[in-house]
Amino acid sequence: ITDSKKISDINDLKLKEDLNNHMNLSQQQQQQITEKQKSNDSIDIINLGIDACWLDDHKFIIPGRSGSLLAFNLGESLPIGCLKGHEGIITKILYNEELKLLVSSSTDNTIRIWQGDNPNSCQILIGHSQSIVYIKWLKLTNDYPVLLSCSIDGTIRLWDVSSGDLISLTIANSGSPIFEASVSPDLKKLVTGDSNNVIKVWDIDSKMVLNKFFKIYKKDKISNNNCSKLLNLRLNLINFFELPEIENSS
Repeated sequence: ITDSKKISDINDLKLKEDLNNHMNLSQQQQQQITEKQKSNDSIDIINLGIDACWLDDHKFIIPGRSGSLLAFNLGESLPIGCLKGHEGIITKILYNEELKLLVSSSTDNTIRIWQGDNPNSCQILIGHSQSIVYIKWLKLTNDYPVLLSCSIDGTIRLWDVSSGDLISLTIANSGSPIFEASVSPDLKKLVTGDSNNVIKVWDIDSKMVLNKFFKIYKKDKISNNNCSKLLNLRLNLINFFELPEIENSS
């Protein structure tokens, strides 16, 4: 009987230890779940993006989750506003101080115009078939704002922002995907870089190619993958109009 009682006591002790370990494990799991939920909740509120745009000296815009745009006051951790409409990742954000208009582009192939405190876009520019990689406000023509956009679909487009109408469409280099673009300081010329490592300088008004460049880099210094091409094109276009002695193939 004594031996049986000892065995029973030992079994009870093991059972209690197992229960305690299980309870501790459950508490740890619950704490991890709670921390993960808090982390997800914070991401819903604050989510850093790959682009940003100043509205003034104290307010700025960054991309948020699910194609949203978040407005922040400098020095504050929570957004003061949220703009929703895009269904893809935000690629570019640009603010026009004169017009008080914000423009954004996305991998959903659309461009949206935002005005004031309205959380909904006041204009949607639809036409690109692939992601937009570049947008730029141009000078006002005939009293309406003009926006230039370039896309991986290989097109350069000018838009009447007021009506949403397409003013012109130019196909760059037989439709090769445009990876990067830049407008000159005088807003009269555009330089584009495509997937074939071809850089073209365009006259925006006439849509004519002014110059065409390629073989910017030696073949032994460039990889054929798209990431390397994009990086190389970006490095060239950052200060393209100041680059000296680029080989001209035209």
